[in-house]
Amino acid sequence: RVVRRPLLGLDFDGTMVRHEYPDIGEQLPGSVACVERIIELGWDVVLFTARSGSDLEEAVAWCEARFELFAVNCNPYWDSPPSKPSFDLVIDDVAVGTPLDANGSVDWPAIWPMIERRMKRGR
Repeated sequence: RVVRRPLLGLDFDGTMVRHEYPDIGEQLPGSVACVERIIELGWDVVLFTARSGSDLEEAVAWCEARFELFAVNCNPYWDSPPSKPSFDLVIDDVAVGTPLDANGSVDWPAIWPMIERRMKRGR
């Protein structure tokens, strides 16, 4: 039996970096440190973004230069992709309840306590 680690579905634009698509914006304060901490706590990270082609390749390279990605735009635990992605936690600037900064990007210092509470409860 395969032991499944919890999965974090992680958006890119507006979540890890400021919105400047198709360019890669400035790294958001606290974003990488928070993702690294989530990985240290035993989670796998799936980059889940609307980017495609060379824009996706650039986002993947940006992430992989900073932390380990488990997968990109899929859940590897599924034999065939479902129509709805399945993650234990999603961090996305368009998700309801996600704290945003004045520019409409994820406010990582504000979201980290929410993530910690969620992890203490379990998946």
